Amino acid sequence: MKVHNKFWANVRKKNYNSLTGIESSEIRGFYKKSLGWVPNIEDRIKTSLILTGFERVVVGDHGTYVEFKKEQLRCELYVPDNQKYRLESKWKEQVSYLWAETTIGGCKVYYQLKTVKYADYKVNMYYISIWDVLAFSAS
Repeated sequence: MKVHNKFWANVRKKNYNSLTGIESSEIRGFYKKSLGWVPNIEDRIKTSLILTGFERVVVGDHGTYVEFKKEQLRCELYVPDNQKYRLESKWKEQVSYLWAETTIGGCKVYYQLKTVKYADYKVNMYYISIWDVLAFSAS
C-alpha cells in the first residue's frame, strides 16, 4: 500500500503528521479492515496476559491501539534505558508520550501526554498495539 509506505518512511524521519486527510482515511480504513478476521476481539483483549480490560480500540494513522487505564494492566511496566530521557523535565514538555514496555513480552506501551493529529488519543491514558495484546491472549 503506497500510503502505508509513505507514512512509515516519514516516521523514520520523525515526521509523524505526514498524511493528508484522504491518505489518513485510507490507511485507517486498511487498519479497520484488518481487524475483521479476529473473532471475539473484546474477550481476547480482556483475557490477555497483559490486560484485564480496556476502554476502547483506537484506529489512527499509526495502526490500531487498545486504550486502557493503569489499573487494567495485568503486568508491570518499565522504562527502557534509551527512553528515560523522556522523563526529564526539559524533554517531558516536548514529547507527546512516555514510552514504557511490559514485563510480559516487552511490548511497547504509550502513556499519552498531549493530543496528536494522527490519532484520537486521550491525555493521561495508556495505549498498546492491539496485535501485541492479541499475541498474549489466552483464547
